[in-house]
Amino acid sequence: MAPQIVGNGIGYEAISSLHVDQAVAEAALRDSGLPLAFYQSWNASWFDPSVYFDNYTEIPTSSLARCNETWLGDANFMADYVTVSGDHEGLHPDGTAVCPDGFWFLAPSCRANPSRCVPSIASVTPRGRDIQQMLQKSAAFDMPLAISRPIDESARLALPHNFRVAFWNLAPGLNFLPMRMVAVQFPPQDNVAWAQGDLRTMFAGSLSEKLVSRDLSVLAPPVVELLTNFEVSNAVTDQLLFDLVDSNQSMCQWLLSNRAIWSSWIPDETQCSPGFGLHYISGGEYAASREDLDLLGCKACSSGRYSEQLFDQRGYTHTCD
Repeated sequence: MAPQIVGNGIGYEAISSLHVDQAVAEAALRDSGLPLAFYQSWNASWFDPSVYFDNYTEIPTSSLARCNETWLGDANFMADYVTVSGDHEGLHPDGTAVCPDGFWFLAPSCRANPSRCVPSIASVTPRGRDIQQMLQKSAAFDMPLAISRPIDESARLALPHNFRVAFWNLAPGLNFLPMRMVAVQFPPQDNVAWAQGDLRTMFAGSLSEKLVSRDLSVLAPPVVELLTNFEVSNAVTDQLLFDLVDSNQSMCQWLLSNRAIWSSWIPDETQCSPGFGLHYISGGEYAASREDLDLLGCKACSSGRYSEQLFDQRGYTHTCD
């Protein structure tokens, strides 16, 4: 039996985008009022974000994969990029990407002046969707990116910690928590364009899901209601993960400090679902109303009784008649 989805997800949204170290973002904002969290601020016609990053030539090539060993060396993959961007100058006659040193593809907006290219580290996803997004977005929005793929997962995790680079990442997660990374926001996702291979808009983050056994709503309705109400934001999730690095008591600390939030998740013990009815917890007898509120709970109606809906000042519930 397939599980059942309850509620609208845990609440946080998974964001797949270009990220930068918060320290880098704060430096750009402090020094020149440049908000790197927004794609417009990367436009090389107006701004020079490269001054806040290391030069891509400083990144050791031993940590990088050669272009011809990645999707950049796939002619069909690069054809998809050119279809959207029109950047024929970025391709060799055989259709593969032009990487002057064999490791970095330079976006059109900084190709003539490589010193202004921001080193941008792709992920290591098997389909290369992250690289395709970086290619298309850099061309569409004049973002001066030097794009390369790390040689392996270990290098992907190490490079953003050791160098001032932009990097593709899926958040939230534990990998880059110490740097409090900032995601670059692009125009809202155009689903029709994405279906046609045009990835210039933001990838709409997927909401987390809560799955339960399909018979749990019958066996334990309060548990399902609790899970339905349970919801935490991206900010809360990031803080919990950040605190987890320093202490394994992060969840306990959050619960103690945020009683008003999680107490609202707890269902009313006298709000009985169909098939259940009010009963006295101590004696077990069924109750006809919620007059003795503190003494009541819900219990499945026994054989010979039926569940009758009741509406009172607390809302709807059921009794076993």
